[in-house]
Amino acid sequence: MKKLAYILLITTGISCFSHYSKAQDSADYQQMEQLANQGNPEAQYNIGVMYDQGIGVPQNGNKAVEWYEKAAKQRLYQAEFNLGVLYDEGIIVPQDYSKAIQYYTQAAQQGDDQAMVNLGGMYRKGSGIPKDNNKAIKYFLLASKENNPKGFLNLGLMYENGWGVPQSYAKAIEYYQKAIQMGDDEALASLGVLYEQGLGVKKNTKTAIHYFQKAAQKNNKKALYNLGRIYREGDGVPKNYTKAIQYYQKAAQQGDASALSDLGVMYSHGTGVAKDTKKAVEYTQKAADKNDPTAQFNLGVAYGKGEIQPINQQKSIEWITKAADQDFVRAQLYLGIIYA
Repeated sequence: MKKLAYILLITTGISCFSHYSKAQDSADYQQMEQLANQGNPEAQYNIGVMYDQGIGVPQNGNKAVEWYEKAAKQRLYQAEFNLGVLYDEGIIVPQDYSKAIQYYTQAAQQGDDQAMVNLGGMYRKGSGIPKDNNKAIKYFLLASKENNPKGFLNLGLMYENGWGVPQSYAKAIEYYQKAIQMGDDEALASLGVLYEQGLGVKKNTKTAIHYFQKAAQKNNKKALYNLGRIYREGDGVPKNYTKAIQYYQKAAQQGDASALSDLGVMYSHGTGVAKDTKKAVEYTQKAADKNDPTAQFNLGVAYGKGEIQPINQQKSIEWITKAADQDFVRAQLYLGIIYA
């Protein structure tokens, strides 16, 4: 989840940078601290960013929160938003969804469209609050009115799946296209799926690949995975295991569980690569740890058959049960046979 970066201190107003231009050194910190102690909210916020990211100072979540809170008390929306992200993610401070919602709401009330998107996401998932699709749509709509591409993307997802609105592929496509016009890679990947499956449009694998490739150029892991799968299966294109592995590996480098799982299968069977049980297990384990049910089932089978030494029936059952708990049919059938 992307946090806002430094604020440029200028007399005519506030400008935000989307990326850090350079790390701050100790002299920069001392100058910033002097301003911050004088009550300058932008300086307080900037010190928060430095502690948040470990730039010029050791990373320290508590100090980041301390300085962000000083700026937030003066209603600097960037500080409110970053506090929301810190508590939402729970990486350098303990996760606290209530505080995340509090700070996102404060930032959204000041017109921050990123906070609107994140609030919508929390209501959609039910993170620390009862799931509420109506409120999710409300915040996504507010973000879209600010021309936030993720607002359009998420509205597309809501209509594609019928979450809180009547299901409509036509509206989903409309919103995806608006997000695409603003350069959103996830919308490109989502539209590619609709063309591949023929949902709301005539099935067209060539067009699907076109959208996946555009998204893949932006390093979108969903698109990279889907390109790998298409070339592996030969769906509308000649099978090409070399291309499949290339795309899977790019997606796997970004932690895509499905790509990791499929790579495990390909190395296990020697499909397009030399058979390598060690690599197969490594990929499968990584995917299983990310809660991929196919990988969990395959890992359980590997423990049971001794593909992972020594044979461990207890671990076999544990992993297969995890897959079954996600309604993975093969795992449920497997357990049914064992316990029959």
